[in-house]
Amino acid sequence: MLIIEDDGNIARLLREQLDFEGHESELAASEREALARLDRGFDLVILDLGLPDGNGFRVCREIRERGLAVPILVLTARQQTVDKVRALDLGADDYLTKPFDLQELLARVRARLRRGAGQAPAGPLRAGDLEVDSAGRRASVAGVEVHLTGRELALLELLMSRPGRVVSRDEFLDRVWPGVYVTPRSVDVHVGALRRKLERQPGAT
Repeated sequence: MLIIEDDGNIARLLREQLDFEGHESELAASEREALARLDRGFDLVILDLGLPDGNGFRVCREIRERGLAVPILVLTARQQTVDKVRALDLGADDYLTKPFDLQELLARVRARLRRGAGQAPAGPLRAGDLEVDSAGRRASVAGVEVHLTGRELALLELLMSRPGRVVSRDEFLDRVWPGVYVTPRSVDVHVGALRRKLERQPGAT
């Protein structure tokens, strides 16, 4: 695991506890250190948003732009919904605010690792001319890439993984907005925006 945290006390505490649970981990105290280590094949990234030489949002974006499917758990003092939504839209999988309960964080880590272990390395999701490459964090219509936000991609993945099924708002909220309060209307707005993007593509039917 990669722990990206500039607070030495928190970083050491996390490393000790993760080591105790049998997980090998590395520390990065800055954006520069984190970016230099991203390609080492970590099972999970714990990411602080407040870094001395930048911010965790850029690290989160870089992870996804490199096509890395590693789970990202944001651990930060930023408690505003706008920060949670931004991080999740950029590709973060979970968001926990400081001060935090250590046992809750460890439980979230275990849950993320279980989900990752239970996911077979399946190929891209396809429906007609539409294709979603979950590992590469990309979507395309008739071979033309569609530029989606992290949230839109998560919505599309959920819809395509449930062919012939009606996905409820509650399922959208649980899978795409975990731990973040959003109104049911927000789900409708995001789904509508996603549909319009896909329909604008030349190969869309």
